[in-house]
Amino acid sequence: VLPSDVTFNKVVKTEGLYCREMREKGRWREHIDYYGIAASVYCVLFGQYMDIVKTKSGVWEEKGAYKRGWTHQSALKSFFREFINIKSDKKEDLPSLRSWRKEFQSIFEEGMMY
Repeated sequence: VLPSDVTFNKVVKTEGLYCREMREKGRWREHIDYYGIAASVYCVLFGQYMDIVKTKSGVWEEKGAYKRGWTHQSALKSFFREFINIKSDKKEDLPSLRSWRKEFQSIFEEGMMY
């Protein structure tokens, strides 16, 4: 585990793994790990690799269209927004993995997405 004051600024050579901070030439720590979690979820849901775009309001979001019948689109959009747009490199600004696990567990227990 790294000391809390350690951050990185090198851009990974694998293009599909450019988290928001790398695209903006910022500093990052766990951001790449959270981006990887979001990219994995995206790949399972959409069947393709995730790409992100910066909106006019300055927020980054995932590209792609949600299927019309998905009943939990707002939860998914919140998940991606939170995992892509981490506020800082402080631990308290990281998304809560426990909370999101519980959220997804309840979605799946309700009968998946449809």
